[in-house]
Amino acid sequence: MANRVVALLLRVSTLPNRPYLKPHTSANGTVRPLWAIHDGEPQHFPNGASYYLRYKEGKRLIFERIGQHLDEALASLPRKRNLLQGVILGNQPAPVANSKVVVETTLASAIEDYLEQVGAKSSERTRS
Repeated sequence: MANRVVALLLRVSTLPNRPYLKPHTSANGTVRPLWAIHDGEPQHFPNGASYYLRYKEGKRLIFERIGQHLDEALASLPRKRNLLQGVILGNQPAPVANSKVVVETTLASAIEDYLEQVGAKSSERTRS
């Protein structure tokens, strides 16, 4: 079975060789924004740091830049895992490296999809 491990890393451009570092988590397990483990110690990198996702496509190791915002990076992590899982199961075509998929959705179809999802279990006020 193919590798579906996706890791969140912080790349720090202000350090020599611009290393990819593991994000630092607080005591309750949440990731601290722009904090990483460097030389065994947690350090804050407010400037020159970006989040990346690391995963494999075949035998090739891919580093995909997400940006400087932790919320975007944390949202991208399960999406990428699900995408890779779908490719393994044959549900989706394999992604092309460094390309963005554009999905065109009209407002009317998005509203219709939303109403289908919440219609049965929501109140009339929520649906309106």
